[in-house]
Amino acid sequence: SVHGDVSVGFYLPQIIAPEERSGGQRQRSRWEVLMEARPGMDSLLLLDEPFRHLDQEFRLRALTFLEGLRCHMLIVSHDLDLLERADSILHLQAGEVQIYGGGYDTYRRIREAEGRARGAEAHRLQKEVGRLRSEERRIASRQIHRTRKAERDNLTQNIPKSLIHRQKGRAEKTAARLSNLQKRKQTENDQRLKDSKEQLSLYARDSGVVEIPASRERSPVLHWFHRKVMAGNRTIWKPEDLLSMDVGERVWLQGPNGSGKTTLLKCIVDTCEENRPCGHEDPIRGTYFYLDQDLLSLENQEPLIAHLLEKAQPLAQPRGRSLPEMETRLRTLLGYSGISGDQALRPCYSFSGGEKIRALLCLAAALEPSLLILDEPEQNLDILAREELVQSLAQFEGSILFSTHDAGFARELKPGRILKLP
Repeated sequence: SVHGDVSVGFYLPQIIAPEERSGGQRQRSRWEVLMEARPGMDSLLLLDEPFRHLDQEFRLRALTFLEGLRCHMLIVSHDLDLLERADSILHLQAGEVQIYGGGYDTYRRIREAEGRARGAEAHRLQKEVGRLRSEERRIASRQIHRTRKAERDNLTQNIPKSLIHRQKGRAEKTAARLSNLQKRKQTENDQRLKDSKEQLSLYARDSGVVEIPASRERSPVLHWFHRKVMAGNRTIWKPEDLLSMDVGERVWLQGPNGSGKTTLLKCIVDTCEENRPCGHEDPIRGTYFYLDQDLLSLENQEPLIAHLLEKAQPLAQPRGRSLPEMETRLRTLLGYSGISGDQALRPCYSFSGGEKIRALLCLAAALEPSLLILDEPEQNLDILAREELVQSLAQFEGSILFSTHDAGFARELKPGRILKLP
């Protein structure tokens, strides 16, 4: 949502029904209303992922518009071009907000320096705690040795028992004082080490994007033809058009907002009822995984793990995998992605966009598909998760058919072919 002109409570509603336009078209419509309103200097503009789903041409137009405004802006975004232009960056994590002056490059360098300093302090405290514990063991061992030696000496030197008891008492008191002093130091350092590790955890990731293994299939893994695909009243794919993909091939589906990219991808996986073919053999050979742009499959009240198992069952059973095996595998992968056992029982709708994508990629890893069909997969991910996704997809040995408006992201996937929709 976009808010502006707080003094009069200006609110920009979603003005187009989701089912009528693409995600990019809906986002463009919001921007056009904002551009017409043009907030003044006394306004506060709140933007939540404002460049999401925008094609490159309109994204540049929106970025230029923001640079021309003189109002206050608070923006949630993972767009590097936008972040680099920020006056300051607020880092929100674990209920704490830290403020960094300057753009993203300055923020990143300071965060990295702080992380190194925290790591060095934690390492120093770890060594100090280890030294104190060794010293405590050494004092205790020395006291035991002295006590035993004194007992042996007393047996041979006929020292009065009263003197022996006094000496023993003084030794025990001295040992107790030293032990208490060591324990106090150790307790203090243990607490400092705990605090340091808690701070250090703010500079480390507790989740990641999983690697996706691929199953081996014969070429072609995709053979799409004899279909007519409509986007509204426009034909975007003719029956004589052929889309065939070999094992390991990567194809980038390009086109401006509203060109029908999502419609075509949905038709390929046979989920678009309007274009569902009849009497044709399955165009996809082997197991595939489809990541939809709007993550609509996770907008329900089912527990996350139950929903993922439901989606996995029809694809897993033909490959000889039992449901308990699949659940164990999914829980392990979800744990790596930062979604623990208890969290996996939460309803699907309660997860953020980034969490939903990481969860669905866990499903992909569990299925080991031969073909990935990805509709703007980098959306909703933070900058580090996006880098991890690129690494994961770079190592994927199967075929990838993907759509994105992010040219940098596409280049990193190294597509061998580009398919353009008008």
